[in-house]
Amino acid sequence: MKDLMGVKSTVLLVDDEPTFLELICEQIKPYFGEILTASSGAEALKHLSTHSVDVVVTDYKMPNMSGSQLFEEVKKRSPLTPVLFLTGQLTDPTVILSLQKGVYDVL
Repeated sequence: MKDLMGVKSTVLLVDDEPTFLELICEQIKPYFGEILTASSGAEALKHLSTHSVDVVVTDYKMPNMSGSQLFEEVKKRSPLTPVLFLTGQLTDPTVILSLQKGVYDVL
């Protein structure tokens, strides 16, 4: 994904399953300038305190901090940063509520 100036975006990819995180990272690498990875919501928030990101792509179901909770924290810190969920739980009421609150999309 390139913007109009030809600069590639920075994405923060968050998933608690290391194998899936690595797989997704490899798949999207050609499309982004930098990919930061985190295996938990807490680790993602650490990245956000030290890096500027253009988009956050997060697993919806994670222990300790769900994707919905991470979304709420991202919006507090950086309201314009789009957040996308990775999930198979499209009919989960919390996913639907998160979309209504501003989650950019669900994959």
